[in-house]
Amino acid sequence: MQHSKIRRGLVSASLLLAPLLFASPAEALWFNPNAGTIFNTPGIPFNLQDDDHFGPIGLNTPFNFFGTSYTEVFFNSNGSLTFGDGRDSWDNYTFPASGTDQFGDTILPTIAPFFDDHDNRYGGTLSFINTLPGIFVATWDNVPLYGRTETNSFQAVLFSAGNPMGMDDGLIVFNYGDLTGTGGTCDNDCGNGGWEDSIGTATIGLNNGDGVNYATLYSLGIGSDGGLVTPTDFAALENPGLDPFFFTPNGQGGYNISAVPFNQLPSIPGYTTNVPEPMTLALMGLGLAGIGAARRRQSSTG
Repeated sequence: MQHSKIRRGLVSASLLLAPLLFASPAEALWFNPNAGTIFNTPGIPFNLQDDDHFGPIGLNTPFNFFGTSYTEVFFNSNGSLTFGDGRDSWDNYTFPASGTDQFGDTILPTIAPFFDDHDNRYGGTLSFINTLPGIFVATWDNVPLYGRTETNSFQAVLFSAGNPMGMDDGLIVFNYGDLTGTGGTCDNDCGNGGWEDSIGTATIGLNNGDGVNYATLYSLGIGSDGGLVTPTDFAALENPGLDPFFFTPNGQGGYNISAVPFNQLPSIPGYTTNVPEPMTLALMGLGLAGIGAARRRQSSTG
């Protein structure tokens, strides 16, 4: 469903080539979207209209999300993956949420690496990988915000049982390259506050859609409890000494949240990953590195 709107403003480093020695945050996506192949496996690029979705995409291995097993996922242009259906509405909201959103659309079980109003019609690349057993990778690479010049690069990686990396079944990883903005200076009916109470923010986290179960990066000191982030959070999100961010099932229907520095990421034997060298990590500001490694907490539930 389209909505009218007023214009507003992602281990084996020794195997990598020399240019990555001074990798920028945009080159820090775990599964490199610019190499033509990712983990020696071709990714599938595609285009969407503004406020659009792609799917359903049949997963090669069922994925467990808040205790429910899903065999299909939808890739949404506005920075999220959903189960059951796609989400075309552009306005982000806080977690947990259930029922319907401000447009009257059903709130779905959602994985939101950077839920905001993006528009790939004017640049960037949307792609996914679904050929590695037990691994699904969704990438929004250098995708601009609607009506604005700012772009964002981010990924969500889903791990299922039997994945060759030995990751936990149901593990979700968020990973960030360059982030340069969040959506909007004004929304529909701006004089009356519009439809959105989160102007200038994006939403990062997981939402089961039942109004109770959710998980955000708040326990790591990033964003609000409901998952809202602003540009002041970008330094922590982009820093390869701190991210990627792991949402690990805790066996009780929720998730433990942690951050794993790039130089501690595992790799698949026979494959290479796009991990900056240790020198790069130092240059990127390792003052943040201890935050995620030292701080874990079970995700919030309402």
